[in-house]
Amino acid sequence: MWDLFLRIVLSGVLAGVIGLEREFRSKDAGLKTHFLVGIGSALIMIVSKYGFYDIISLKGIALDPSRIAAQVVSGISFLGAGTIIVEKHFVRGLTTAAGIWTTAGIGIALGSGLYAIGIFSTVLVLIGLEILNRLFKNTAIVYSKINIWTRSEEIAYIYEFMEENKFTITKFKFKKTHENNSKITLIQATLKGIQKNNSQLLVDKLYENKDILKIEMENA
Repeated sequence: MWDLFLRIVLSGVLAGVIGLEREFRSKDAGLKTHFLVGIGSALIMIVSKYGFYDIISLKGIALDPSRIAAQVVSGISFLGAGTIIVEKHFVRGLTTAAGIWTTAGIGIALGSGLYAIGIFSTVLVLIGLEILNRLFKNTAIVYSKINIWTRSEEIAYIYEFMEENKFTITKFKFKKTHENNSKITLIQATLKGIQKNNSQLLVDKLYENKDILKIEMENA
């Protein structure tokens, strides 16, 4: 029984370590979510493996010890899907969803008594996330929303200017309004670029045009 307790505790600890990494990166599914997934999957695996000894001992009864644990793999997908957000054609949360699914796998391994595999997988997940994050930190694709208020009715130069600065425009619209008896054009665009592009530099260059009144920019 103490060995089973150890499996659940160790699964919770290792899952919590992965969740802590997600927490530091301000992801929705963090320490508490991964901790519960680790404990829950280990518990379900233990129940699936050892919870029916009294029935198996009866004559004519044969059970598959993996049938309940198998439901963790499919069931955890619903939790993972809840962390994926699709907003205006942008998909977020895929890494977190995959992390939850992998954490469940680690819990199943530890619940089965495969300590070495569970610990090795946890270390590999942490190293992999950190290394990949560092490798793609400066090349990861990011999206930014920019609002530009200008006195000029000619907006083609702004479109061209953004493309010249290596931002791909995924959405571009404008509308004309009046402010203080003056005609104002509001341009709203979504830009696809990479982090090494200096967004502030783009804003500063746009401000060099005296017709531009105000610019607001944020990550999408």
